[in-house]
Amino acid sequence: MHYVGKERTEISVCPDEYQRVADSVDIQKAFDYMEKEFHLSKVFRKQFKAYLAKCPRERTEAEAFVRFGKEFFEEALNVIIQRKHSVVLIFGYILKDKLAERKKEYDANKRFYRSDEWKK
Repeated sequence: MHYVGKERTEISVCPDEYQRVADSVDIQKAFDYMEKEFHLSKVFRKQFKAYLAKCPRERTEAEAFVRFGKEFFEEALNVIIQRKHSVVLIFGYILKDKLAERKKEYDANKRFYRSDEWKK
């Protein structure tokens, strides 16, 4: 925990763009993918639900998923796939289509407002 003034704040371990687009279906897809590809135990899915119930309300489900993964199974995944931050990478892989769609929308809005079409 870090303190800003009198308030406690947590530093996020999940990228902001993931938190903006992720929902519970994406988390289920991530578990499905890891169960299929890396033979992750289905027990982790149940443990995640219990972990999520104990999390503070202000923590997003995506943030809770990444924290849970880092705490319980990231070390094993790092050894298997020989990369660091494997939970974040896998979650990014699951979210890649949503992230691309969001960037496309953002770019379209940016072009719209940079041109003077919105003034008409």
